[in-house]
Amino acid sequence: MEQIIKRITYSGIALSVIAIIIGLVMVIRPEMSLVTVGTIVGVYLLAHGLELMIVAIGNRGYYVPYNAAVQGAISFILGLLLLKNPVSLLILISIVIGIWVVITGVDHAKLALSLKNVEGAPWMILLLLGGIDIIIGFYITMVPEIASLSITVCGGIVIIVHSIINISNMILMKKNSKKVEELIKEL
Repeated sequence: MEQIIKRITYSGIALSVIAIIIGLVMVIRPEMSLVTVGTIVGVYLLAHGLELMIVAIGNRGYYVPYNAAVQGAISFILGLLLLKNPVSLLILISIVIGIWVVITGVDHAKLALSLKNVEGAPWMILLLLGGIDIIIGFYITMVPEIASLSITVCGGIVIIVHSIINISNMILMKKNSKKVEELIKEL
């Protein structure tokens, strides 16, 4: 069991270090080709998904406190989708975000107009902010590549933070491998 814990922690740390590098590239060079970023993230998701599925298969007799098989399958499928068409997924996400911002702006404008006759209500500010939302949403929808760059930077930040947390968890798990082993045996 101790060997299994060591393998899990070492592979988790290695993949997290790779993910931090990917995240840094995404933050520092967002203008880099979205195809490259999509491909790199796709390869990472494939490797991560494969690793989780192998962990799930290798530990069938033990209780693992998360569903590695499901997480691995989802990660693997997302990796395949990104490798098949790395740019389209980011652009689609950008368009969906743009439409969501437009709908939110329209709702804010409707709220503002309904408050127009209420004394002291900041309806003009709400109307202005709703209009700004509508304009931004249309812009994102019409030029999704720019939003894709923002998504790339935000995704890079999320990957970095998640990977740092994962490395911390793996180190703690390795330091407490005896306790982890006892906990797994109790369950």
